[in-house]
Amino acid sequence: MKKAISLMIILSIFMTGVGSYFLGNENSKKYIIKINGEQIHQDQFDQAFQKEKYFFLKNMHQEFLWKDHDQDLENFIRVQVLNKLIQETLLSQYSMKLGIKVSEDKIKEEIRNLSIFQENGKFDKRKYKSFLLRNQISGKTLSQEIKKNFLTKKVMQSYFLDEFLLPSESLEYAKFMFQKRKIQTLTLPILQYQKLQNVSEEEMEAYYQNYPDQFLSSRKARISYIKLDIESQYENLNLKEEEFEFYKKNKKFFTNPPKNYYSMIQLDSIKDAELMIEKLSQGFSFEELAKKFSTDPFSAKKNGSIGWIEKEFLPQVIVSANLKKIGQISKIIEFEGKYLIFRLDRSINKSYKTFLESKSEIHDILLKSKSSEKFYKIREFILEEIKENSSDLLLKTQKKFQMKIYRTDWFENENLPNSIDFQEVKKFIFSQNINQDFTQKNQNKKNIGIVEINKNLLFIIRIEDYCSEFVQPIHLVKEKIFKLISFRKAYEKVEKDGKFILDQLRNDQNVNKKTFFSEIGKISFQNEKTISRREIDRSSFLHQAFNMSISNRENPSYCMIRDGNQNLIIIKLTDIIREYPSTKEIELASSEVLRNFNFIVLESLFFNLFSHAKIDQKKMDF
Repeated sequence: MKKAISLMIILSIFMTGVGSYFLGNENSKKYIIKINGEQIHQDQFDQAFQKEKYFFLKNMHQEFLWKDHDQDLENFIRVQVLNKLIQETLLSQYSMKLGIKVSEDKIKEEIRNLSIFQENGKFDKRKYKSFLLRNQISGKTLSQEIKKNFLTKKVMQSYFLDEFLLPSESLEYAKFMFQKRKIQTLTLPILQYQKLQNVSEEEMEAYYQNYPDQFLSSRKARISYIKLDIESQYENLNLKEEEFEFYKKNKKFFTNPPKNYYSMIQLDSIKDAELMIEKLSQGFSFEELAKKFSTDPFSAKKNGSIGWIEKEFLPQVIVSANLKKIGQISKIIEFEGKYLIFRLDRSINKSYKTFLESKSEIHDILLKSKSSEKFYKIREFILEEIKENSSDLLLKTQKKFQMKIYRTDWFENENLPNSIDFQEVKKFIFSQNINQDFTQKNQNKKNIGIVEINKNLLFIIRIEDYCSEFVQPIHLVKEKIFKLISFRKAYEKVEKDGKFILDQLRNDQNVNKKTFFSEIGKISFQNEKTISRREIDRSSFLHQAFNMSISNRENPSYCMIRDGNQNLIIIKLTDIIREYPSTKEIELASSEVLRNFNFIVLESLFFNLFSHAKIDQKKMDF
């Protein structure tokens, strides 16, 4: 699993670019690592992690649930993300060393092409300015990040191989990649075997005595807590007075862009278009002609109207009409086999939005800013108070900031309430110290603490009561013991039957024999099927078929393996299909080989840069 994640993360540098994490607040001062003097801040790391987590989940199967996996997986991805940010910084520094440059015009082009600044496929200045305002960064900072990302990609592109493989090499790899094999499988289902097993009272008693750790009860706890997050600070924020002051200071950002209102008549032939121009010159109504003769169904329904279009985003076909005056009608314009006539109906110059028009957007900006300020103020208070081991931190915080204290019922260590279901919370509550030391006498000192989930969420937790794990009485776990012993017996019986059948197959001259006797009765090979190396997942037990050899169809080969549920599978390899790969398959094979080569080259580059870099890393608690 981790190897696959690592590959996914490293390759995503080239596909997405770490430099796309430019949303951090440029006033942030807390850095987590310094690379050759250049700092990476905590907020950059946090946003990078959230994006990488999204990238990871998006590329996993639907049935993969993040919460089902332990903290080790999340910590592993955090380490990979930190490495990725370091790599991006090193590549950026290396690009400067190589003298790779990028023009200001290219940076502007990159910014204009970013989807977050576009509306209907076009660059939208309002989105751009609003983005800068919301995220409290300057255009210069954004340009610097875009430049860094662009240079990073340039360095990587210069190292990537783009030459072709020799045709013979591509062909051989394609033959290997797209090879097909014919197989039959025989399954010994372990659960059916398990149903036939007998377990005595003596066996269960002995198992219970020998393996008491398997029958420990779950640890339980009851807690009180305060949840601190930015969203909860939205409440009780009075922004009315500040909204207008903010508007006055930033009015230049809140504008209505200049725009024109157009109408159009579309004709299918130049002859019809010339006739329409003649009618318009004679004083016929544009609206009536459009409604009656235009072949564009959408504008014809509205008497030719195509509506308001911002001047900055005018289609080239309208720009070419060169309409300057209200009521002016264009010449005939040929466009994609049609003949168009435009009219400029109205025009509005750039104007500043009124306060009322801007109020909703201003409110959102201030809400985010003020709630963040309030959050960090409370957070600072909490972190200072906890240094004094304050047993009444919950009450102090509640009183000072009017925050609610929540109290839970008893819950088990594997079943936390949804509101606190985080690995960090679980680790704090059920730590070994609490397990060993929790008593009424010392709980005031040891069982209150701060648990930070991320930069925008933390909990103050006080453990009110705790129940340690203990070995459950045998009468409560008899069913579990029975299942464990019967499964072990079934496993051994399946193994015995499997080896016996395999010996028969290898020694019997009748290679077409399909049915065999076992403890669960008759079992048979399934019908022959063809599998492809390309289509079989490497985690599948069927992939073992591609490690088998065969001399001819009259002399099949066999292997015995277990699947994920411990069923025993006997694979019978009957034939290897050696087909000449198609042109498309050869191209795909060649592409995959080059991609693997490029990955090796990229790893070598990073190793070189790492080994010569001066890196100062602060301690991070994952």
